[in-house]
Amino acid sequence: MDMENNGARRQLLKTVLQGRNRQMERIRFTVVSEPPEEEQQHRECEDVGVAFVSIPEILEKQQDLTETAVNILDIEDSSVVVGSLTVSVEGLEALQSIMEDPDQE
Repeated sequence: MDMENNGARRQLLKTVLQGRNRQMERIRFTVVSEPPEEEQQHRECEDVGVAFVSIPEILEKQQDLTETAVNILDIEDSSVVVGSLTVSVEGLEALQSIMEDPDQE
């Protein structure tokens, strides 16, 4: 995300990293189940659960997330863990660069 072509996106992400845009702080992964092959024509995929990664946490820990397990929460009851998902998010260098951008008024 270069500054020249993505200035607005970088500024938005900076507000997230500064804690001023809480609703955008997490990357959301939706886990779906596929119907069995014999039923694919009659049924749709169903959402099973969601998993989240905190963007500011990458910057706070000063490390990318590599092969990190995150809990999958039940789609109906977010207090129930239904499994785990292994994810990698490589963005520390970009986040550090964004935090160095001058603030825009």
